[in-house]
Amino acid sequence: MSVNSQYSLRKMDGQLIFMTPSFIADKGSVLHEGIYNHEFASMLSAMAVCGSIYAVLAFNIEMTVIYYISLIILFMIQFVLFRKFIFREKELKAVFDNVKKKLRSLSLVFSETGQRISLFQILEQ
Repeated sequence: MSVNSQYSLRKMDGQLIFMTPSFIADKGSVLHEGIYNHEFASMLSAMAVCGSIYAVLAFNIEMTVIYYISLIILFMIQFVLFRKFIFREKELKAVFDNVKKKLRSLSLVFSETGQRISLFQILEQ
């Protein structure tokens, strides 16, 4: 078994299994990959929700310290929830049939839950 921080490769039951968290689904992005990551996206989302709540509250009631503290706590909770459930880490998993020398399946695997979304499955013929 070969293990690197960028991929893992293992052989099991006549199959070669390749997994990597580094894959590109589109041609590119205008945002730099090093800056725009899962944590930053979670922070922006939590900030947008808290900012919207702040705007509604600020126009309707007089803001006191307790409201600001509540918004900060709400931001921290939302950041964790967005990171855990919305912007999850995922890996691309490719399974190759060692006997037939063909790709058997391609799927996305979410690291925290182990949930697998099959992109395609090659059926036996």
